[in-house]
Amino acid sequence: MAHFLASISLATPFIPGKRLNLDSLLAGIIYERTANVDQALNDIPLRRADAVWEGSACFFETPVFLSDYTSIGGLRPATMNASVLAMKSRKKDGVKKESYPRIDLARGPHQNRLSRYKTVTASRIHFLGTGDLSGVGDLLKDVRFIGTKRSAGFGQVKAIDLVEFECSSAHPALVLPDNTPARPIPLEQFRSLSNGACLEGYERVRPPYFEGDFVLCALPTWNEIAASELEGQLVATS
Repeated sequence: MAHFLASISLATPFIPGKRLNLDSLLAGIIYERTANVDQALNDIPLRRADAVWEGSACFFETPVFLSDYTSIGGLRPATMNASVLAMKSRKKDGVKKESYPRIDLARGPHQNRLSRYKTVTASRIHFLGTGDLSGVGDLLKDVRFIGTKRSAGFGQVKAIDLVEFECSSAHPALVLPDNTPARPIPLEQFRSLSNGACLEGYERVRPPYFEGDFVLCALPTWNEIAASELEGQLVATS
């Protein structure tokens, strides 16, 4: 098992969602390759501490710019009941005719939906990890886009660098050099590792992050870092 820093250079803004953790990113890549949910959830090449994969949350390299992006979710026939799209019989001027129904996109069950996202513009983003460095590298080598709305061009990847480091800390991907959490960790587990400051909140602690039980967690207190501070503030080498 190796401790490593994964640095991803970006060509376009990206949408991390509520929080992007390294285990979630790797699980998504595994699923895209295999279409196998069990592999995606269980074969992540990271070490596990209790129920938590040792992959940090995402850290943005400064300068960082945040902005809003709104997407319109239009009606797709594939999502509709076939009976809605079926031709209907109508009488016009006493003549019975077959015609397709009018579907209202402005109101009602088939209206267009607006989705709002926060985009992040940063030259690089960083993750800490502990695990099989070769396995992580194999998953990341062909990644061209990350985050939400990849098909719209967000999160275009220019380069990915994996750097192994030696560290006196047993869990550098869970607890940062300043003793704050590197990712959401069950609060009791975090307190067994550190007496540092943290935020507290209920979050899921393992993929899939869109479902499952919420747990009271210790949460990261910061997520932006200057390139000159990577060593020392994010990576504490021994």
